Amino acid sequence: MNEHEGHRKRLRTKLLNSGLSGFLDYEIIELLLTIGIPRKDCKPLAKELIKKFKTVNGVIHADDNDLKQFKGIGETSIFAIKLMREMMIYAQNESLSGLAGDNISVRDVADLAIKEIGFLKKEVFKVYCISTKGFVISSVVSIGAIDASIVHPRELFKIAIENSASSIVVVHNHPSGDITPSDDDILTTRRLAEAGKILSISLDDHIIVSSTGYTSMEKEGYI
Repeated sequence: MNEHEGHRKRLRTKLLNSGLSGFLDYEIIELLLTIGIPRKDCKPLAKELIKKFKTVNGVIHADDNDLKQFKGIGETSIFAIKLMREMMIYAQNESLSGLAGDNISVRDVADLAIKEIGFLKKEVFKVYCISTKGFVISSVVSIGAIDASIVHPRELFKIAIENSASSIVVVHNHPSGDITPSDDDILTTRRLAEAGKILSISLDDHIIVSSTGYTSMEKEGYI
């Protein structure tokens, strides 16, 4: 057993015995990289990734093209990172689906949306359809700059009706990281709220997310 294999074995044993508690951020990424890089020392690369993307979450949600800029990151490594990312999203979505409709909080949806679109470099507008049984389905409504002329209530509520939603939460991201509502955000929120009243499908919230947090339009008083 060479030095690298011994180090990997120690990391894996540590994980099996006590989970990720006690791991440094770069060690978590290092352990993940060993899936795609079987015979090389992953520690220097893991440290570079943490330096660039700041956190484990930042690495896992990094754009594939950004990851490819690092020497040593190949398709298998990107697959491992993307698998981890998608499993996190799937598990959180699954946990939302198990809740009764009244028990699904804004924070629940915001946390999921941050993982799904908070790290993207383009704006994405999504609707989360919630039934009284707790069934949650999310669907992309539009991609690109969000304004009142692009997000059509007709298209959005068609998705809600097709999924038997009793209420909806709409979400979009601000790639700039500034989650302050724009004038278009406010106008879009009010248009959707009015349309929801007519169709008896309530707009519970419009959430703006970034990679670091979210703003609730309902809590800001716009709904």
